[in-house]
Amino acid sequence: MKRRPVALLALAAAVGLLLSGCSNGGTVAVDPAENASDPGCASIVLNLPDAISEGDVQLDKRQTSAQATGAWGSPTAVIMRCGVPEPAPSSAACTTVDDVDWVNVAVEGSTYTFVSYGRTPAVEVTLDNTKASAVAALSAISPTMQRTEQYSQCT
Repeated sequence: MKRRPVALLALAAAVGLLLSGCSNGGTVAVDPAENASDPGCASIVLNLPDAISEGDVQLDKRQTSAQATGAWGSPTAVIMRCGVPEPAPSSAACTTVDDVDWVNVAVEGSTYTFVSYGRTPAVEVTLDNTKASAVAALSAISPTMQRTEQYSQCT
């Protein structure tokens, strides 16, 4: 008998969360990274930029559905997930932006995915290159990443 009220409360809370997400209309659905609960991710998320700008284009930050994530643009142009697995050394292209190394781990059409290299926790940035340039996105997020521990660099 005691389980039923708890189950009803849990169901009511879940419905409330769903409805609040629907009423917002602006929440971006993002899957959390494997280690999204890493305490370092909290600092990263709190220090993310309010906008990613390049020229006369400004992509405003939006609410996301998962812990340790960020999104910019409407429609969404850039997604950030903190707590992804740290990349191993590889021959993949590595770009340094504001003293933060980023490995280009995937390209599918106009979608590019970069992962921070040599820093803990690792962050993944996925962007639509038709809506935001990699330079703009990584330049906006790199100052936040500078606050993380650097243990290695691209060579």
